[in-house]
Amino acid sequence: MTEPIRALDEQDEPALLRDQFRQLLRYRTLLVTGVLLGLLGSGWLALSGEDTYAATGEVSVRSATSDPFAAGASADKGINIGSERQTAVVTTCYPTSPEETRARAARESSAYVYLVAHYGRSGTAPPAGHAALAPVVAGLRAHTNSPIAVGFGVSTRSHVAAVAASGADAAIVGSAGVARVEQALDEEGSVTTALRDFVRSLQPGPDETSKANTPIRTRS
Repeated sequence: MTEPIRALDEQDEPALLRDQFRQLLRYRTLLVTGVLLGLLGSGWLALSGEDTYAATGEVSVRSATSDPFAAGASADKGINIGSERQTAVVTTCYPTSPEETRARAARESSAYVYLVAHYGRSGTAPPAGHAALAPVVAGLRAHTNSPIAVGFGVSTRSHVAAVAASGADAAIVGSAGVARVEQALDEEGSVTTALRDFVRSLQPGPDETSKANTPIRTRS
């Protein structure tokens, strides 16, 4: 006959913690070794890691209409990562953020400014369309030389065209790309091929970019 399962009483918790601690002590040699290796590794990086990011000191940003998979594709804009710790800073703001908040986000960015198109669920486009963000993008541009990327609700070619028409440097695609990866996994296909084809399908032509100067009302 089995005893009924009961909830743990508060008095049981100290005993359980002591038992778990005793089990950890069985591996104290490994724990001490791991801590020492971690300290040695961090010390070595601190002494010899001045040029750790030298090979990746430039970040390249291509225009929303260029083919990232094309042979010999060149960058439209290079970003020098030259902060004190050689790390690129990405700042975020909303179109509805106070003007000073947006200006600060622009000033403090060293990688790019992520303009989140609107509040709401990821994957939904803003009601007025991404092209309507042009005044916000222009306002950010006045305070930074970093690229400006627009995300949230970007999932189709027309959305990318509207982002380009807003004056932004890049379009950020999240949920739609994840959905393509999940679909490829479910179908046991090539994730790389599926994602490459999806990215290529997002690239608008010059005529589409010009037409996107009027707000596009779409929902993904």
